[in-house]
Amino acid sequence: MFDYSYIMKTLFSTSITIIFVLLTVQNNVLFSQEKHYYSLDTAQSRLFWKCDKHNGYIKYKSGHIEMLKDTLYSGEIVADMNSIKDLDIDYDLMQQTLENILKSSEFFETKKYPEAFFVTDRIDRTAPGKYHISGDMTVRGGDVCASFDAVLKDEESGIIHIRSEKFRVDRTKFGILIYSKRFPSEEKNPQKFEVPDDMILSVDLYFNKSGKGLP
Repeated sequence: MFDYSYIMKTLFSTSITIIFVLLTVQNNVLFSQEKHYYSLDTAQSRLFWKCDKHNGYIKYKSGHIEMLKDTLYSGEIVADMNSIKDLDIDYDLMQQTLENILKSSEFFETKKYPEAFFVTDRIDRTAPGKYHISGDMTVRGGDVCASFDAVLKDEESGIIHIRSEKFRVDRTKFGILIYSKRFPSEEKNPQKFEVPDDMILSVDLYFNKSGKGLP
């Protein structure tokens, strides 16, 4: 007489083993593909910003990306908030005054938070050389999920150039409430100035190949 329960247990066990083997083979194929690491060229790279009638850029301190074959896999960059620069004011004193205001405790509070961070958590390749990138942006101690479309070019010299489309980030989510229409303050803003809550950002990044392993 057949022991059907034994046969079913054996079939179930065999199926689990086959699935495990297939997953292991798939993972081994994935991880056997060589990753290449690229370090950020901080001299050339910029984070461009625009808010209201003013615009400028911020320099970077460090960063790197990982490429899996010819596909962007992950990345992380660190911005130098004390490098914030205005480009629309011609008069030096007024330009420096605005930059000092942006560094003050009412805005980016750069003495306490000298760095800002962006770490990818999802990268979708939408077409050859085109990506939709999402990640965590940390500014002034606050975290916001940001996403943008970007174009990646692999230059013949081995340099990878990533340039994003413009994207918006709500400054109030980082606790920058000064001059916000949604968060009025008679004490801090008796003249009732208004500055848009959205900052319009874009990145222009250059990476140099750094070999295997983290830079």
